[in-house]
Amino acid sequence: MTVKLVDASNEVSHASIGMYGEGGTGKTFTAGLFAIGLLDLERKKTGRKGTAAFFDTEVGSDFLVPKFKAAGYTLKRVRSRSYNDMMETIDLAIAEGCLVIIIDSFTHVWEDMVEGFLKAKNQGKPESAKRKRMEPLEYPELDGLLSEFYKKLTFAQIHIIVCGRSADVWEREINEETGKASFVKINTKMKARKGVDYEPSLCLEMFKQVKTEGKKYKTKDKKLEVGCVVLKDRSDMTDGMVFINPTFEDFAAHWNALNLGGPGIKVPESETYRNFVTSGETDFQRKHKKEKLLEMIETALIKEQLAGNVGSKEKAFRVNLLEAVFGSGTGAVIKDMHIEDLRDGVELLEFCIKDVCAAFRADPNLDVVDKVREQEYLLREQKRAAEGIKDDSDDFDESKFTGAAVAPPAEPTPAVEPCSEPKGPGDPLPPDLGPAPEAGPAPEAPREPGDEPVQGELIKT
Repeated sequence: MTVKLVDASNEVSHASIGMYGEGGTGKTFTAGLFAIGLLDLERKKTGRKGTAAFFDTEVGSDFLVPKFKAAGYTLKRVRSRSYNDMMETIDLAIAEGCLVIIIDSFTHVWEDMVEGFLKAKNQGKPESAKRKRMEPLEYPELDGLLSEFYKKLTFAQIHIIVCGRSADVWEREINEETGKASFVKINTKMKARKGVDYEPSLCLEMFKQVKTEGKKYKTKDKKLEVGCVVLKDRSDMTDGMVFINPTFEDFAAHWNALNLGGPGIKVPESETYRNFVTSGETDFQRKHKKEKLLEMIETALIKEQLAGNVGSKEKAFRVNLLEAVFGSGTGAVIKDMHIEDLRDGVELLEFCIKDVCAAFRADPNLDVVDKVREQEYLLREQKRAAEGIKDDSDDFDESKFTGAAVAPPAEPTPAVEPCSEPKGPGDPLPPDLGPAPEAGPAPEAPREPGDEPVQGELIKT
Protein backbone atom coordinates (compact mmCIF):
# COMPACT_ATOMS: atom_id res chain seq x y z
CA MET A 1 0.00 0.00 0.00
CA THR A 2 1.35 3.42 -1.04
CA VAL A 3 0.32 6.37 1.11
CA LYS A 4 -0.96 9.39 -0.82
CA LEU A 5 -2.25 12.72 0.50
CA VAL A 6 -5.51 13.89 -1.10
CA ASP A 7 -7.80 16.85 -0.59
CA ALA A 8 -10.15 16.08 2.30
CA SER A 9 -13.90 16.03 1.75
CA ASN A 10 -16.95 14.89 3.69
CA GLU A 11 -17.42 11.19 2.91
CA VAL A 12 -19.66 10.31 5.87
CA SER A 13 -22.89 9.25 4.16
CA HIS A 14 -24.56 7.34 7.01
CA ALA A 15 -25.43 8.13 10.60
CA SER A 16 -24.11 6.05 13.49
CA ILE A 17 -26.02 6.74 16.70
CA GLY A 18 -25.61 5.34 20.19
CA MET A 19 -28.00 5.96 23.05
CA TYR A 20 -28.21 4.51 26.53
CA GLY A 21 -30.18 5.08 29.71
CA GLU A 22 -32.20 3.50 32.46
CA GLY A 23 -35.47 1.71 31.84
CA GLY A 24 -38.30 3.93 30.68
CA THR A 25 -36.13 6.79 29.39
CA GLY A 26 -37.41 6.48 25.81
CA LYS A 27 -34.51 4.75 24.09
CA THR A 28 -36.59 2.51 21.80
CA PHE A 29 -39.19 5.21 21.12
CA THR A 30 -36.53 7.79 20.19
CA ALA A 31 -34.68 5.24 18.04
CA GLY A 32 -37.93 4.65 16.15
CA LEU A 33 -38.41 8.41 15.60
CA PHE A 34 -34.85 8.72 14.31
CA ALA A 35 -35.27 5.73 11.96
CA ILE A 36 -38.48 7.09 10.42
CA GLY A 37 -36.91 10.54 10.13
CA LEU A 38 -33.85 9.13 8.33
CA LEU A 39 -36.08 7.20 5.90
CA ASP A 40 -37.99 10.43 5.13
CA LEU A 41 -34.73 12.36 4.73
CA GLU A 42 -33.26 9.76 2.36
CA ARG A 43 -36.40 9.86 0.21
CA LYS A 44 -36.38 13.67 0.12
CA LYS A 45 -32.66 14.27 -0.51
CA THR A 46 -31.52 11.20 -2.45
CA GLY A 47 -34.73 9.73 -3.82
CA ARG A 48 -33.95 6.38 -2.23
CA LYS A 49 -36.94 4.44 -0.93
CA GLY A 50 -36.18 1.72 1.57
CA THR A 51 -37.27 0.03 4.75
CA ALA A 52 -35.93 -0.28 8.28
CA ALA A 53 -34.59 -3.37 10.08
CA PHE A 54 -34.70 -4.11 13.80
CA PHE A 55 -32.36 -6.51 15.63
CA ASP A 56 -34.56 -7.06 18.65
CA THR A 57 -33.31 -8.70 21.85
CA GLU A 58 -36.57 -7.91 23.65
CA VAL A 59 -40.01 -6.88 22.32
CA GLY A 60 -39.37 -3.23 21.41
CA SER A 61 -40.01 -3.72 17.69
CA ASP A 62 -43.55 -4.99 18.31
CA PHE A 63 -44.63 -1.61 19.71
CA LEU A 64 -43.00 0.35 16.86
CA VAL A 65 -44.87 -1.48 14.06
CA PRO A 66 -47.92 0.88 14.16
CA LYS A 67 -45.67 3.97 13.99
CA PHE A 68 -43.80 2.67 10.94
CA LYS A 69 -47.04 1.67 9.22
CA ALA A 70 -48.51 5.11 9.89
CA ALA A 71 -45.41 6.66 8.28
CA GLY A 72 -45.77 4.35 5.26
CA TYR A 73 -42.81 2.06 5.94
CA THR A 74 -42.30 -1.66 6.56
CA LEU A 75 -40.31 -2.72 9.60
CA LYS A 76 -38.33 -5.96 9.23
CA ARG A 77 -36.99 -7.82 12.22
CA VAL A 78 -34.67 -10.52 13.56
CA ARG A 79 -35.25 -11.49 17.19
CA SER A 80 -32.07 -12.82 18.81
CA ARG A 81 -29.35 -11.98 21.35
CA SER A 82 -26.45 -13.61 19.54
CA TYR A 83 -23.44 -11.54 18.48
CA ASN A 84 -23.07 -13.66 15.33
CA ASP A 85 -26.74 -13.12 14.47
CA MET A 86 -26.37 -9.36 14.96
CA MET A 87 -23.40 -9.14 12.61
CA GLU A 88 -25.18 -11.22 9.95
CA THR A 89 -28.39 -9.19 10.34
CA ILE A 90 -26.52 -5.96 9.51
CA ASP A 91 -25.16 -7.50 6.29
CA LEU A 92 -28.56 -9.01 5.46
CA ALA A 93 -30.31 -5.68 5.98
CA ILE A 94 -27.94 -3.97 3.55
CA ALA A 95 -28.40 -6.76 0.98
CA GLU A 96 -32.21 -6.49 1.19
CA GLY A 97 -32.26 -2.73 0.67
CA CYS A 98 -32.85 -1.53 4.23
CA LEU A 99 -31.62 2.01 4.83
CA VAL A 100 -31.73 1.98 8.64
CA ILE A 101 -31.16 -0.69 11.31
CA ILE A 102 -31.93 -0.45 15.03
CA ILE A 103 -30.05 -2.68 17.49
CA ASP A 104 -31.87 -2.86 20.82
CA SER A 105 -30.44 -3.78 23.24
CA PHE A 106 -26.71 -4.10 22.63
CA THR A 107 -26.36 -4.84 26.36
CA HIS A 108 -27.96 -8.25 25.76
CA VAL A 109 -25.54 -8.92 22.89
CA TRP A 110 -22.62 -8.13 25.19
CA GLU A 111 -24.00 -10.45 27.86
CA ASP A 112 -24.28 -13.19 25.22
CA MET A 113 -20.61 -12.70 24.33
CA VAL A 114 -19.55 -13.04 27.97
CA GLU A 115 -21.79 -16.09 28.45
CA GLY A 116 -20.38 -17.72 25.31
CA PHE A 117 -16.80 -17.10 26.49
CA LEU A 118 -17.47 -18.70 29.87
CA LYS A 119 -19.29 -21.62 28.23
CA ALA A 120 -16.20 -22.33 26.13
CA LYS A 121 -13.95 -22.09 29.20
CA ASN A 122 -16.19 -24.42 31.23
CA GLN A 123 -16.40 -27.21 28.67
CA GLY A 124 -15.43 -30.56 30.17
CA LYS A 125 -15.35 -29.26 33.73
CA PRO A 126 -17.54 -30.55 36.58
CA GLU A 127 -20.32 -28.26 37.80
CA SER A 128 -18.41 -27.35 40.95
CA ALA A 129 -15.40 -26.15 38.94
CA LYS A 130 -17.32 -24.05 36.41
CA ARG A 131 -16.63 -20.34 36.48
CA LYS A 132 -19.40 -17.79 36.93
CA ARG A 133 -17.61 -14.66 35.76
CA MET A 134 -14.69 -13.53 33.59
CA GLU A 135 -11.37 -12.36 34.99
CA PRO A 136 -10.49 -8.69 34.29
CA LEU A 137 -7.50 -9.65 32.14
CA GLU A 138 -9.70 -11.85 29.93
CA TYR A 139 -11.93 -9.08 28.58
CA PRO A 140 -9.39 -8.02 25.90
CA GLU A 141 -9.97 -11.43 24.28
CA LEU A 142 -13.43 -10.17 23.27
CA ASP A 143 -12.09 -6.95 21.77
CA GLY A 144 -11.30 -8.70 18.49
CA LEU A 145 -15.00 -9.44 17.98
CA LEU A 146 -16.04 -5.95 19.03
CA SER A 147 -13.58 -4.34 16.61
CA GLU A 148 -15.48 -5.96 13.73
CA PHE A 149 -18.69 -4.39 15.02
CA TYR A 150 -16.96 -1.01 15.38
CA LYS A 151 -15.94 -1.19 11.72
CA LYS A 152 -19.58 -1.63 10.73
CA LEU A 153 -20.58 1.38 12.85
CA THR A 154 -18.09 3.50 10.93
CA PHE A 155 -18.05 2.03 7.43
CA ALA A 156 -21.29 0.06 6.83
CA GLN A 157 -23.51 1.53 4.09
CA ILE A 158 -26.54 1.78 6.37
CA HIS A 159 -27.70 4.08 9.17
CA ILE A 160 -27.13 2.26 12.48
CA ILE A 161 -28.85 3.11 15.76
CA VAL A 162 -27.55 1.24 18.83
CA CYS A 163 -29.46 1.25 22.12
CA GLY A 164 -28.12 -0.05 25.42
CA ARG A 165 -28.83 -0.04 29.12
CA SER A 166 -27.12 2.28 31.58
CA ALA A 167 -24.47 1.30 34.12
CA ASP A 168 -22.86 3.38 36.85
CA VAL A 169 -19.14 4.11 36.95
CA TRP A 170 -17.67 4.02 40.46
CA GLU A 171 -14.41 5.31 41.89
CA ARG A 172 -12.70 4.41 45.16
CA GLU A 173 -12.31 7.39 47.45
CA ILE A 174 -10.49 7.80 50.79
CA ASN A 175 -12.15 9.98 53.43
CA GLU A 176 -9.44 12.38 54.65
CA GLU A 177 -10.98 12.69 58.12
CA THR A 178 -11.69 9.03 58.89
CA GLY A 179 -9.18 7.40 56.54
CA LYS A 180 -11.88 4.94 55.44
CA ALA A 181 -12.38 3.97 51.83
CA SER A 182 -15.72 4.18 50.05
CA PHE A 183 -16.97 4.03 46.47
CA VAL A 184 -18.46 7.12 44.84
CA LYS A 185 -20.50 7.23 41.63
CA ILE A 186 -18.66 9.49 39.19
CA ASN A 187 -20.30 8.80 35.83
CA THR A 188 -22.50 6.52 33.74
CA LYS A 189 -21.87 4.44 30.64
CA MET A 190 -23.54 1.91 28.39
CA LYS A 191 -23.75 -1.48 30.09
CA ALA A 192 -21.30 -3.22 27.78
CA ARG A 193 -17.59 -3.26 27.10
CA LYS A 194 -15.92 -0.01 28.10
CA GLY A 195 -15.90 2.50 25.25
CA VAL A 196 -18.70 0.99 23.15
CA ASP A 197 -20.96 3.99 23.69
CA TYR A 198 -18.34 6.35 22.27
CA GLU A 199 -17.82 4.56 18.95
CA PRO A 200 -20.89 6.13 17.21
CA SER A 201 -20.68 9.65 15.78
CA LEU A 202 -23.68 10.79 17.83
CA CYS A 203 -23.94 9.60 21.44
CA LEU A 204 -26.92 10.37 23.70
CA GLU A 205 -27.57 9.66 27.37
CA MET A 206 -31.32 9.34 27.96
CA PHE A 207 -32.98 10.34 31.23
CA LYS A 208 -36.42 10.94 32.75
CA GLN A 209 -37.54 13.64 35.18
CA VAL A 210 -40.63 15.05 36.85
CA LYS A 211 -42.30 17.83 34.90
CA THR A 212 -41.67 21.29 36.33
CA GLU A 213 -44.08 23.35 34.23
CA GLY A 214 -47.46 24.20 35.77
CA LYS A 215 -48.66 23.93 39.33
CA LYS A 216 -51.23 21.20 38.87
CA TYR A 217 -51.58 18.13 36.71
CA LYS A 218 -54.73 16.84 35.15
CA THR A 219 -55.54 13.18 35.73
CA LYS A 220 -54.49 12.15 32.23
CA ASP A 221 -51.38 14.32 32.06
CA LYS A 222 -48.00 12.64 32.29
CA LYS A 223 -46.03 13.68 35.32
CA LEU A 224 -42.72 12.42 33.88
CA GLU A 225 -40.91 13.55 30.77
CA VAL A 226 -37.91 12.07 29.01
CA GLY A 227 -34.86 13.86 27.73
CA CYS A 228 -31.33 13.36 26.48
CA VAL A 229 -27.89 14.84 26.95
CA VAL A 230 -25.69 14.95 23.85
CA LEU A 231 -22.43 13.47 25.14
CA LYS A 232 -20.77 13.51 21.75
CA ASP A 233 -21.46 14.91 18.31
CA ARG A 234 -18.66 14.60 15.78
CA SER A 235 -20.25 17.36 13.70
CA ASP A 236 -20.09 19.61 16.82
CA MET A 237 -23.55 20.93 15.95
CA THR A 238 -25.39 19.65 19.04
CA ASP A 239 -22.53 18.65 21.32
CA GLY A 240 -23.36 19.26 25.00
CA MET A 241 -27.00 20.21 24.37
CA VAL A 242 -29.95 18.92 26.39
CA PHE A 243 -33.30 18.12 24.75
CA ILE A 244 -36.60 17.38 26.51
CA ASN A 245 -38.80 14.88 24.62
CA PRO A 246 -36.26 14.83 21.77
CA THR A 247 -37.47 14.70 18.18
CA PHE A 248 -35.75 14.01 14.86
CA GLU A 249 -35.94 17.70 13.97
CA ASP A 250 -33.97 18.65 17.10
CA PHE A 251 -30.88 17.12 15.46
CA ALA A 252 -31.39 18.64 12.01
CA ALA A 253 -27.95 20.25 12.16
CA HIS A 254 -26.31 16.86 12.64
CA TRP A 255 -28.30 15.23 9.80
CA ASN A 256 -27.40 18.12 7.49
CA ALA A 257 -23.72 17.52 8.26
CA LEU A 258 -23.98 14.06 6.65
CA ASN A 259 -23.17 13.61 2.97
CA LEU A 260 -26.36 11.67 2.23
CA GLY A 261 -26.16 9.78 -1.05
CA GLY A 262 -22.37 10.00 -1.11
CA PRO A 263 -20.11 7.04 -1.89
CA GLY A 264 -19.39 6.39 1.78
CA ILE A 265 -16.10 5.44 3.37
CA LYS A 266 -14.33 2.25 2.41
CA VAL A 267 -12.69 0.09 5.05
CA PRO A 268 -8.95 0.87 4.82
CA GLU A 269 -6.78 -2.19 4.34
CA SER A 270 -4.09 -2.64 6.94
CA GLU A 271 -0.68 -4.20 6.38
CA THR A 272 0.49 -3.72 9.96
CA TYR A 273 0.38 -7.49 10.43
CA ARG A 274 3.53 -7.77 8.30
CA ASN A 275 5.49 -6.19 11.16
CA PHE A 276 4.59 -9.17 13.33
CA VAL A 277 4.87 -11.92 10.71
CA THR A 278 8.51 -11.15 10.00
CA SER A 279 9.41 -11.08 13.69
CA GLY A 280 7.55 -14.28 14.66
CA GLU A 281 4.91 -14.74 17.32
CA THR A 282 4.27 -12.05 19.87
CA ASP A 283 4.59 -12.68 23.60
CA PHE A 284 0.81 -12.44 23.94
CA GLN A 285 0.28 -15.11 21.26
CA ARG A 286 2.76 -17.48 22.92
CA LYS A 287 1.19 -16.88 26.34
CA HIS A 288 -2.29 -17.53 24.95
CA LYS A 289 -1.20 -20.80 23.31
CA LYS A 290 0.48 -21.96 26.52
CA GLU A 291 -2.67 -21.23 28.51
CA LYS A 292 -4.66 -23.34 26.05
CA LEU A 293 -2.24 -26.24 26.46
CA LEU A 294 -2.38 -26.04 30.26
CA GLU A 295 -6.18 -26.09 30.08
CA MET A 296 -5.98 -29.23 27.91
CA ILE A 297 -3.90 -30.94 30.64
CA GLU A 298 -6.47 -30.00 33.27
CA THR A 299 -9.33 -31.22 31.09
CA ALA A 300 -7.62 -34.57 30.47
CA LEU A 301 -7.13 -35.09 34.22
CA ILE A 302 -10.73 -34.10 34.97
CA LYS A 303 -12.08 -36.65 32.49
CA GLU A 304 -10.20 -39.43 34.32
CA GLN A 305 -11.19 -38.07 37.75
CA LEU A 306 -7.61 -37.22 38.66
CA ALA A 307 -7.99 -33.46 39.16
CA GLY A 308 -8.49 -31.70 42.48
CA ASN A 309 -8.57 -33.54 45.80
CA VAL A 310 -8.15 -37.27 45.25
CA GLY A 311 -6.99 -40.23 47.34
CA SER A 312 -3.34 -40.78 48.20
CA LYS A 313 -2.93 -43.61 45.65
CA GLU A 314 -4.56 -41.57 42.86
CA LYS A 315 -2.46 -38.54 43.79
CA ALA A 316 0.76 -40.58 43.64
CA PHE A 317 -0.37 -42.04 40.31
CA ARG A 318 -1.11 -38.56 38.96
CA VAL A 319 2.37 -37.35 39.92
CA ASN A 320 4.00 -40.42 38.34
CA LEU A 321 1.92 -39.97 35.19
CA LEU A 322 2.88 -36.30 34.79
CA GLU A 323 6.55 -37.14 35.48
CA ALA A 324 6.49 -39.83 32.81
CA VAL A 325 4.88 -37.53 30.25
CA PHE A 326 6.37 -34.10 31.05
CA GLY A 327 9.45 -35.00 33.09
CA SER A 328 7.98 -33.42 36.23
CA GLY A 329 4.89 -33.90 38.37
CA THR A 330 4.99 -30.33 39.68
CA GLY A 331 2.52 -27.88 38.17
CA ALA A 332 4.86 -24.89 38.44
CA VAL A 333 7.60 -26.70 36.52
CA ILE A 334 5.17 -27.78 33.80
CA LYS A 335 3.93 -24.18 33.41
CA ASP A 336 7.51 -22.99 32.84
CA MET A 337 8.23 -25.57 30.13
CA HIS A 338 9.08 -24.43 26.61
CA ILE A 339 5.89 -24.30 24.55
CA GLU A 340 7.15 -26.92 22.04
CA ASP A 341 7.96 -29.40 24.81
CA LEU A 342 4.63 -28.66 26.45
CA ARG A 343 2.78 -29.26 23.17
CA ASP A 344 4.50 -32.62 22.67
CA GLY A 345 3.64 -33.63 26.23
CA VAL A 346 -0.03 -32.69 25.84
CA GLU A 347 -0.24 -34.74 22.64
CA LEU A 348 1.20 -37.79 24.43
CA LEU A 349 -1.00 -37.26 27.52
CA GLU A 350 -4.22 -37.09 25.50
CA PHE A 351 -3.19 -40.21 23.55
CA CYS A 352 -2.24 -42.39 26.51
CA ILE A 353 -4.12 -41.24 29.61
CA LYS A 354 -7.19 -43.40 29.07
CA ASP A 355 -5.24 -46.66 28.59
CA VAL A 356 -2.74 -45.87 31.36
CA CYS A 357 -5.54 -45.08 33.83
CA ALA A 358 -7.37 -48.28 32.90
CA ALA A 359 -4.19 -50.29 33.48
CA PHE A 360 -3.65 -48.55 36.85
CA ARG A 361 -7.16 -49.36 38.03
CA ALA A 362 -6.60 -53.01 37.05
CA ASP A 363 -3.17 -53.09 38.73
CA PRO A 364 -2.39 -50.36 41.34
CA ASN A 365 1.27 -51.51 41.31
CA LEU A 366 1.57 -50.61 37.64
CA ASP A 367 4.94 -49.32 36.42
CA VAL A 368 3.58 -46.02 35.08
CA VAL A 369 6.78 -45.00 33.31
CA ASP A 370 6.92 -48.33 31.48
CA LYS A 371 3.28 -48.07 30.41
CA VAL A 372 3.70 -44.49 29.16
CA ARG A 373 6.77 -45.51 27.13
CA GLU A 374 4.69 -48.28 25.56
CA GLN A 375 2.00 -45.77 24.59
CA GLU A 376 4.62 -43.33 23.35
CA TYR A 377 5.93 -46.00 20.98
CA LEU A 378 2.39 -46.71 19.72
CA LEU A 379 1.81 -42.99 19.11
CA ARG A 380 5.09 -42.74 17.23
CA GLU A 381 4.24 -45.70 15.03
CA GLN A 382 0.79 -44.35 14.24
CA LYS A 383 2.32 -41.07 13.13
CA ARG A 384 4.91 -42.87 11.02
CA ALA A 385 2.18 -44.95 9.39
CA ALA A 386 0.07 -41.86 8.71
CA GLU A 387 3.07 -40.20 7.06
CA GLY A 388 3.75 -43.32 4.97
CA ILE A 389 7.07 -44.09 6.65
CA LYS A 390 8.01 -47.77 6.47
CA ASP A 391 8.49 -49.43 9.85
CA ASP A 392 12.05 -50.41 10.76
CA SER A 393 10.89 -53.86 11.88
CA ASP A 394 14.36 -55.39 11.49
CA ASP A 395 15.68 -53.02 14.18
CA PHE A 396 12.85 -53.78 16.64
CA ASP A 397 13.73 -56.29 19.34
CA GLU A 398 10.36 -57.46 20.74
CA SER A 399 12.00 -59.10 23.76
CA LYS A 400 13.25 -55.71 24.96
CA PHE A 401 9.78 -54.12 24.97
CA THR A 402 7.77 -54.17 28.18
CA GLY A 403 4.00 -54.46 27.77
CA ALA A 404 1.95 -55.29 24.70
CA ALA A 405 3.99 -56.45 21.71
CA VAL A 406 3.54 -54.68 18.40
CA ALA A 407 3.41 -56.67 15.17
CA PRO A 408 5.32 -55.37 12.13
CA PRO A 409 2.91 -53.66 9.69
CA ALA A 410 2.11 -55.12 6.29
CA GLU A 411 2.53 -53.29 2.97
CA PRO A 412 1.15 -50.68 2.51
CA THR A 413 1.94 -49.61 6.06
CA PRO A 414 -1.27 -49.31 8.18
CA ALA A 415 -1.52 -48.12 11.79
CA VAL A 416 -0.14 -50.88 14.07
CA GLU A 417 -2.31 -52.68 16.64
CA PRO A 418 -1.03 -54.09 19.97
CA CYS A 419 -1.19 -57.86 20.43
CA SER A 420 -3.65 -59.16 23.02
CA GLU A 421 -1.05 -61.04 25.06
CA PRO A 422 1.81 -59.21 26.82
CA LYS A 423 5.25 -60.74 26.40
CA GLY A 424 6.38 -60.27 29.99
CA PRO A 425 8.81 -57.90 31.68
CA GLY A 426 11.95 -56.68 30.01
CA ASP A 427 14.07 -53.65 29.30
CA PRO A 428 12.67 -50.27 28.20
CA LEU A 429 12.39 -49.25 24.57
CA PRO A 430 15.85 -49.49 22.85
CA PRO A 431 17.52 -46.20 22.06
CA ASP A 432 18.17 -47.08 18.40
CA LEU A 433 14.54 -46.33 17.54
CA GLY A 434 15.45 -42.64 17.56
CA PRO A 435 13.56 -39.66 18.93
CA ALA A 436 9.92 -39.03 18.15
CA PRO A 437 9.27 -36.56 15.34
CA GLU A 438 8.27 -33.09 16.38
CA ALA A 439 4.55 -32.65 16.82
CA GLY A 440 2.80 -30.04 14.74
CA PRO A 441 1.14 -27.08 16.45
CA ALA A 442 -2.00 -27.96 18.32
CA PRO A 443 -5.16 -26.56 16.64
CA GLU A 444 -6.51 -23.52 18.43
CA ALA A 445 -10.09 -23.62 19.75
CA PRO A 446 -12.59 -21.28 18.01
CA ARG A 447 -12.76 -17.93 19.81
CA GLU A 448 -16.05 -16.69 18.56
CA PRO A 449 -18.77 -16.96 21.11
CA GLY A 450 -22.45 -17.27 20.40
CA ASP A 451 -24.60 -19.61 18.35
CA GLU A 452 -24.44 -20.32 14.63
CA PRO A 453 -25.56 -17.39 12.43
CA VAL A 454 -29.22 -17.12 11.57
CA GLN A 455 -30.27 -18.29 8.14
CA GLY A 456 -32.82 -16.92 5.72
CA GLU A 457 -34.37 -13.52 5.25
CA LEU A 458 -35.33 -10.84 7.66
CA ILE A 459 -38.88 -11.35 8.94
CA LYS A 460 -41.43 -8.68 8.13
CA THR A 461 -43.39 -7.51 11.17
